[in-house]
Amino acid sequence: MQNYETLRKSSIQKRLSFLFRDAVLYGAASSISQFVAVFKVPILTRFFSTAEYGITDVFAVFEGLCGCFIILGLDSAVARYFYDTENHEEKKQIVSQALMVQLLLGLCTTIVLLLSSFTITNHLLHLPGYSNVFSIVALCLPSMVMVQFSRNLLKWTFLRMQFIIVSVGSTVVVVLLTILFVCFFKTGVKGVFYAELIGMSIFAGIGLLFCRSYLTLPKNLKYLKPMVCYGFPYVIIAVAGALLPAMDRIIITRYLTLEFMGLYAVGFKLTMFLRLPVSAFQTAWSPLSYSIYKEADADLTYNKVFLYYTIMISLIAYVAIVCADQIIIVLASGRYLPGKTVVIPLVFGIIFESLGWIVGIGIDLSKKTQYSALSYLISLGVSILLMLLLVRPFGIQGVAYGVMIGNLIKAACYGIFSNHVYHLRFELKKPILIVATVFILLEILRNTSMPSTFFYFSITTLVFIGLCFFCWKYCVQIEDKAALIHKISLIKVMN
Repeated sequence: MQNYETLRKSSIQKRLSFLFRDAVLYGAASSISQFVAVFKVPILTRFFSTAEYGITDVFAVFEGLCGCFIILGLDSAVARYFYDTENHEEKKQIVSQALMVQLLLGLCTTIVLLLSSFTITNHLLHLPGYSNVFSIVALCLPSMVMVQFSRNLLKWTFLRMQFIIVSVGSTVVVVLLTILFVCFFKTGVKGVFYAELIGMSIFAGIGLLFCRSYLTLPKNLKYLKPMVCYGFPYVIIAVAGALLPAMDRIIITRYLTLEFMGLYAVGFKLTMFLRLPVSAFQTAWSPLSYSIYKEADADLTYNKVFLYYTIMISLIAYVAIVCADQIIIVLASGRYLPGKTVVIPLVFGIIFESLGWIVGIGIDLSKKTQYSALSYLISLGVSILLMLLLVRPFGIQGVAYGVMIGNLIKAACYGIFSNHVYHLRFELKKPILIVATVFILLEILRNTSMPSTFFYFSITTLVFIGLCFFCWKYCVQIEDKAALIHKISLIKVMN
């Protein structure tokens, strides 16, 4: 905690440096685990048909949706109430009461899903013959939730090494087991979830072992009611966030075919390369934003973070989208290239959502989390409506643009509601200009015929250099330019 006490009194430049270092330290662990997970894609796409790959994606999304109900928003509530007390026994009760509820909900949910697996696969997901696979998915839920619980607690208690072991280790083991089951044992779609069941069960035990100093038998349910009240809006947020990728899959499988589902899934997986820095930033952003909100210059820090994050994520998005063809060929194969049509809208949907986390900070600071839930519900409604309207005339690209516009609406609602409840103003002109410019340039490049690959990369490289120059010249503030130049000069002198 001493780091955060010092951070409150630091200059804005030091806070930005701290944010960067913390993102590397904590966020990189989450990002690396996601990056390792990407390596499952070329394995599955080569051993499965496009239809089979689409089925694994549908089950994975459904699994995430069920996890939201089990977690019950208590991960956010634990983070909020954990630092309300300095008494270690009270901290243990807060953690243990939340864990007890999640364990019970996980077991009950698994039992219900096992009993109704045939009905869900045949009538809801329209995947007849896959009830046995769905049963394995149901069995994964308790251990998956326990891994998530331990990761969150380790992050908020600054147990860095243990956090990395659980975050990265669980993913690596699941990927290795997936290779074993799918490539060597030839278990098909079942093998994907056998691997997850075994890997997550192992690291659920390891994670809880690392957290043992905060675990005890609950003496009562004193903290449970206030934590549930605080966390309930986050249930709506989590369900809405998980329901959207479930709805786009359901809409595609209902109105198109499983082959299109496979193409969409590969395009969606490519966005993982953008989710890496986004995940890193979000992991570091939450503790920093809470730690300095009482300081007089907090709004200046928030605005600088907003501006520089927009520049960084827009440039990363540009590079990822420009290289989309090559990435798809490496991850999957040339037959999945039609899936690139969804990359631009899905990537910018992620950008809009992550920007909403920043401009919506006032909602969390005011503790009026119902406005976050309302933003998600509005976004979900808009996305589903647009996907239904656009899926027939534009196919999977129409679905992707429905997702993107929904996330844009969500970010706008976050900003409006945040300003209403906390009166925290953000300078929007430059960030909007940056995102709009990158989006328009990418659409122009996508719709322009290039005579050769060399010519394409020459043009896109020149455009990227121009974007960097524009951001440096007109967006980076003078004092920050001077500070960065000074640091670079010091490094040169040291070398």
